[in-house]
Amino acid sequence: MPRARRRPGQSLMVEVIKTEEKGSDVALGALLVAHGYQKRYEAAIVASNDSDLVLPIKIVREELAYPSASTTPTRVSQSSYRRSPPSGSKSARES
Repeated sequence: MPRARRRPGQSLMVEVIKTEEKGSDVALGALLVAHGYQKRYEAAIVASNDSDLVLPIKIVREELAYPSASTTPTRVSQSSYRRSPPSGSKSARES
């Protein structure tokens, strides 16, 4: 990652040990539901490891009856999806 304030003799790049986004799951969930009610899409695919998105996906599937799929990009958090999947949930491969 480029260094923000480089002093003479310092390298141009820095190593990032931990990256973190705050609020992006809330924004995605809110927009998924809001845009669904506004009929701004016909189907949704969500690729995330975040179990906080289970409820917005459930609302889109059950209340709005939109076709949707959710998948996790890694195997790390799939267990959390298995514990409490929205009813009628499918993997992206099944759709």
